[in-house]
Amino acid sequence: MSWIEDTTPTCDESQVTCPKYGIFQGGYFGYTPWSFVTITLFNAVVSFALIIIGLPLFLILGAAVKLRDGGPVLYKGVRLGLSKNPFYMYKFRTLPVGSQKRIGGEVLSHKHMTLPPFSRFLRDTRLDELPQLFNILRGDMDFIGPRPIRPEVYEQQARDIRDFDMRFAVRPGLIGYAQLFTPHSTPKRLRAHIDNKFVLRRRSRIWDIFVILYTISVVARDVALKGGRLVWREVFARRLLRLYRESRALERAHPSAARVRVVANPHVHGPGFTGELRDINEVCFRMHSSDELDGDGPFVFRIERHIQRGRRKRYKRALVTGTVQSRPAPTGGARHAYVIRYEAATPLNAYLLDQYFLGKSMV
Repeated sequence: MSWIEDTTPTCDESQVTCPKYGIFQGGYFGYTPWSFVTITLFNAVVSFALIIIGLPLFLILGAAVKLRDGGPVLYKGVRLGLSKNPFYMYKFRTLPVGSQKRIGGEVLSHKHMTLPPFSRFLRDTRLDELPQLFNILRGDMDFIGPRPIRPEVYEQQARDIRDFDMRFAVRPGLIGYAQLFTPHSTPKRLRAHIDNKFVLRRRSRIWDIFVILYTISVVARDVALKGGRLVWREVFARRLLRLYRESRALERAHPSAARVRVVANPHVHGPGFTGELRDINEVCFRMHSSDELDGDGPFVFRIERHIQRGRRKRYKRALVTGTVQSRPAPTGGARHAYVIRYEAATPLNAYLLDQYFLGKSMV
């Protein structure tokens, strides 16, 4: 069996035209001749060094992917690069073979499929992106830049987002500012705006090195925390100690000091049902309350919490609609407990949930 899963492009590459921005475009964005040369040399030296240093990790992760289901180790998919030139981008495969054709231009979520624990670990820690160091070495990508985009996704977003083609004035990056600081549910216009801000700024190797080192520290932290949790749950708790009686498909978050309110009018902050948010995942949340819900809904809930940033305390809210799924036995002195199956009221509220309650952004 092949070690690389090949995916057929869903668009005619001959129809992918170049934008009006050349790679040596002067002025406010794009590469200058000197910056193009220095960035290319920087990419080659650093990517080669990281590949050599990380070779044992590549072998371990590759063997783990291969042993999981016997399928290809790497995923190879078409992406649009500098001046919209198509290239093949590599990743460690985390999805079952053929999943890309079923998903198409959509973003992977829990609605498509449930990932095995190891695959979810690779995606959450971004370790599945490591093979893109070879793309950087080949000159397809930079270390920092807008993330590479699939042709079918480009066809959708270019029609709706102003100046979307500006991203093709530079090579796509292994590290994207938008992906580093925002979750997947961030509105695409906002992510495109962040990417365009990167394209417009002057490139600095010192700043690039700082961002690379910062990203490595963030990934190392996630690997330590989530890897330790994975080993505990899958090896010790579930298989050796047999502590888990159920298999949870989605990981729960426990945001501190979070409250839930039922609102008749989302724009009115009046008294009403209030509860304490105990945990939440992408589908359901559990809350305890001294108040009783009248029926099973649907209800409009406002989930809220304080975020402490230095001396400033910021108030974050997200609106969701939901119905009561179950009423488990309450704990901790609460009179009532509820498990609510919910949907974000708007895409903006989905972003707020991921960013401030589910902890989906890297930083």
